[in-house]
Amino acid sequence: MKKNTLLDLLPLFLYLLLALTLFWQALNNTGGQIGYPVDDAFIHMAIARHFAEDGHWSVDLSPFTSASSSPLWTLLLGVIFRLGGVRDWAALLLSLLAGAAALLMAQRLLANSGRRLVQVVLVILVLLFTPLPVLALTGMEHALHALLSAAVLWSASELLAAPERSNRPGWGLLALCALLPVTRYEGLFLLFWVGLALLWQKRLRAAVTLAAAGASLMTLYGLISLANGWAFFPNSVLVKSVVDVSSAAGLAQFLTQGIYNLLDTPALFGLIVAVLLAFGLGEGLGLLNSPQRWRVGLFVGMFSLHLQLARVGWFFRYEAYLVFTGSLLLMELLGVLLKWLQSRPQERFTPLNAAALMLTLLLLLPLAYRGGNAFSAYPLAVRNIHEQQVQMARFVSRFYNGQRIVANDIGAISYYADIHLIDILGLANRQTGRWWQEGSWNFANVDDLAQSEGAALAILYPEWFDLYSKPAGWVEVGRWRIADNIVCTSDTVAFYALRPAQVNEIRQNLRDFSPELPETVQQQVIAP
Repeated sequence: MKKNTLLDLLPLFLYLLLALTLFWQALNNTGGQIGYPVDDAFIHMAIARHFAEDGHWSVDLSPFTSASSSPLWTLLLGVIFRLGGVRDWAALLLSLLAGAAALLMAQRLLANSGRRLVQVVLVILVLLFTPLPVLALTGMEHALHALLSAAVLWSASELLAAPERSNRPGWGLLALCALLPVTRYEGLFLLFWVGLALLWQKRLRAAVTLAAAGASLMTLYGLISLANGWAFFPNSVLVKSVVDVSSAAGLAQFLTQGIYNLLDTPALFGLIVAVLLAFGLGEGLGLLNSPQRWRVGLFVGMFSLHLQLARVGWFFRYEAYLVFTGSLLLMELLGVLLKWLQSRPQERFTPLNAAALMLTLLLLLPLAYRGGNAFSAYPLAVRNIHEQQVQMARFVSRFYNGQRIVANDIGAISYYADIHLIDILGLANRQTGRWWQEGSWNFANVDDLAQSEGAALAILYPEWFDLYSKPAGWVEVGRWRIADNIVCTSDTVAFYALRPAQVNEIRQNLRDFSPELPETVQQQVIAP
């Protein structure tokens, strides 16, 4: 019994060991400062800080900004900040706990997958394929989203497989459905298919109850946002979802987006094909039960909607819940097949079946490659954000606290400084966000807004001006360049004076700050 218990703890031990190793490597890259591999983590932290300190749900000093695509995650951080003070490590700890919970749930769901050693190996594969340690170290909501997605998928499949037992979803499932969309709005993809399946079974009452639960907290947040003059959905969702279908080219791009997302992400392509192969093999051998069939159907539906309507990539985050739930489902199906092979190794297992199983295992290679890339990229990504966004934040906090700043990366500068923002991407500004949604965004409008509100500085990627003309009155004063960039949109960020009177001040501030920059950051100050 003791041996089995120690074996059961192996996945959790490996999770913590890998997370701590990566965390230590990242600390070495930042001079001991806790960091994150994406600036978006600081957006949640900035809103949580203002919420805890002054009661305003806002990225900056505004009364309200709907910029978080995970209201639940930001609220949890706000509560922690309120109770224990604002700490850089809070998001990291919360995310690590969510990742550990996801791992323990995976271990429980795979508990019937054969011998104990087989179960542990399957759980470790889920851990590495996701990969959970890296996902948790982002300090964002993705580990929690993966946990809730898998919980809803398994619970809903059990409900759908037993329609005669009850016409009502249990309270646990209803609670999960309420939390899922406010963790990430992609949770609606799974809830859509669960509701549709209940309607197909003519269980109207259950479908309505589940839909009401799923919409409850999301609607509450939406109404609060509307009451503060913002849209029902956060700008971070609306701006990234803008698709121009008014032209033939835009419509074609929208209709083929799912195919391009799939082809651009070999790990997702391998995952969905592997799941379908394992399902076909298990179904052909008569090994699968009704809940497992429903799980595969719901997963394929959720997978398809995400590819068509959402994004993939950006440091392995956006599709992370698909990789976790898909890997977990695939391991369950492989566990069923391995269990059957152990008991009846030659019964009805044809060469065609053997080939299908071998191909399924080969399709795990892209998942393994993706996981390996994530592990190797994490420490360097943290260094990139530390050298660019965190240094920007330190510069702004020292010289421009309380002033209005034009920026395209808003997380760290808002978390570490108290400023007013003009966010050119529209995540934290109603006006710029509306321009993006209407297709009327341009730098002339941004300049008018910045001049009218007395902006003191603009910090932007110079590449923006390859796409849009720089306002005539803006003067580039200096640049910072980082090395070995893998996660920032550009390795170079530039500082702009919006009026001639600001040029000398910004130039002197850059020179004064230069000794505080990490040695790996190259600064260029443009002479008069």
